[in-house]
Amino acid sequence: RITGRVAEVWDKGKAAVIGCEGIVEDDRGLLFTTKATLFIRGAGGFGGERGPSSADLNKPPERPADAVIEDVTRPEQGAIYRLSGDPNPIHIDPDFAKMAGFERPFVHGLCTYGFAGRAILKALCGGDPSRFLHFEARFADQVYFGDSIITKMWELGGGEAIVQCETQKGNVVLSQARARYRA
Repeated sequence: RITGRVAEVWDKGKAAVIGCEGIVEDDRGLLFTTKATLFIRGAGGFGGERGPSSADLNKPPERPADAVIEDVTRPEQGAIYRLSGDPNPIHIDPDFAKMAGFERPFVHGLCTYGFAGRAILKALCGGDPSRFLHFEARFADQVYFGDSIITKMWELGGGEAIVQCETQKGNVVLSQARARYRA
């Protein structure tokens, strides 16, 4: 069973932020909870509360990362990720992407998140999915097909790490990220 709800709505002025939550259970109880925050450009200014600032959330430490994994995205990933249920043409149609204000189609957020998750699984969990407990992140910029995604991880101890993803150009694409795992 999946129970979904809108958990929060914030007015950021030029945009609205909507927090959604999904609780997934079976007959034995809770399996997992998902949370997603949608940033909707042009939907703000409705007079609601601004909400909390997350500017200092999960900042990387001032030291080199403990683990770095680099992977390259592939041009056909836009077509493959349409199978995830996101048929948004912004990820595959150059004319649509330009009409929306982007230079060209870009990688689905789910794909970027997946690259980060795979890097965490490899570097922090020894490839064992049962050790991977939690991952949260903020999409900070686009990844274009053919870009490298460089996942940097700073271990904090106690099975927690700060994570940040960048492209080969140094653009931060996943920020404010934290992973929890069985150490």
